Amino acid sequence: MRNTRLALNLTSVALYFLSIWLIASVLARYSRDLGIGLAEVSVIWSSISLVTLVLRPFTGYLADRWSSNAAMSIGAAFSCASSLIYLVARDFNTLLLGRVIQGLGNSFFIAPSAVAVASSSVYIGMALGMRSMLVSLGGVIGPPLAGILVDYVGYAPVFILSTALGMVIVVINLGLKGERSDRADVSWRHAINWTVAATMLLASLGGAVLMTLLGLVQVHYRDLGYEASVFGYLSMFFAVSGLVSRYLAGRLAEEVGPLKVIAVGYLISSVSMVMFSRMYLPPWSFLAVVVYGFGLGLTVPTQQLIAISSVPPGAKNRAMSFYAMGADVGRFLGPLALGYVASIRGYVASYQLMILLPLAALPVLSFMYLRAERGHLW
Repeated sequence: MRNTRLALNLTSVALYFLSIWLIASVLARYSRDLGIGLAEVSVIWSSISLVTLVLRPFTGYLADRWSSNAAMSIGAAFSCASSLIYLVARDFNTLLLGRVIQGLGNSFFIAPSAVAVASSSVYIGMALGMRSMLVSLGGVIGPPLAGILVDYVGYAPVFILSTALGMVIVVINLGLKGERSDRADVSWRHAINWTVAATMLLASLGGAVLMTLLGLVQVHYRDLGYEASVFGYLSMFFAVSGLVSRYLAGRLAEEVGPLKVIAVGYLISSVSMVMFSRMYLPPWSFLAVVVYGFGLGLTVPTQQLIAISSVPPGAKNRAMSFYAMGADVGRFLGPLALGYVASIRGYVASYQLMILLPLAALPVLSFMYLRAERGHLW
């Protein structure tokens, strides 16, 4: 039963993130094709993170009260609604509404899905590594598929496919929601501690780089006249390298310690941003994103493992929601700030500033290492 539940939870994750990648790889380009300016596109692109930031404590609490799978089914339903809104959108306001609804869906689905997967296996690190691999797998399949569909058919099939995926996820999780994996008799103070707070800060730095890169480069390539499939293949190369490192992350964390794995991941990410700022055009940009994907893949599942392991069972959804809020802050502020820089100083100036964000994680990791040495981390 546990293996079946794990398989169904992982299937839900795979389908949901495939849907996310389908939308993410074309939405900024779609906005520009509708005649929306670069600054306004940055608002649309980053607004999803503001929505999830505000809602995550509430959705995490509900997931602990009900079940992770109940929250995931609600999130998938909102994802369907957002895709349908994108399908009919023709202006800034409608696209923004769709992004808000998608943010609502993400707040219900993403953090609870990590808890659902972790609770379905006795090997938590391995299970979270598998989940992260499936997140990357969505990036391998989704962007090139979406790019080809846009180039040869149009945007509508992308949004219709995303809607269909959401419907399948709803059905899967409605069948699982009756089993509760957590108890709700744990207070909020158990869900936030120094470890969770530190991983929130790390997630904000990583989220700023990822969301800015996905949004700015997509628009940059569109403005340079590249077809949508070019960015799709770029995203695929990024995701393929992440598949490898996300698989290795859990095993490396057990062998050398999670903090060392995270530190190496952020150093690799910073090097990749140096590369990208100098070689942002195809085909050399493909090499830079391969390096970046590998670095990012080392950080994400390892940070999630630390956050989940630092709290009792009845607070895990809320702890993961707090962790994800850190990523939301970065994903909201990063594209806004660097999108503004790009609008007045050019895209390359933004790429150069992105070098600093992964380096800023190193002092945080030093703080966490000192606490771990004193036995105060988790």
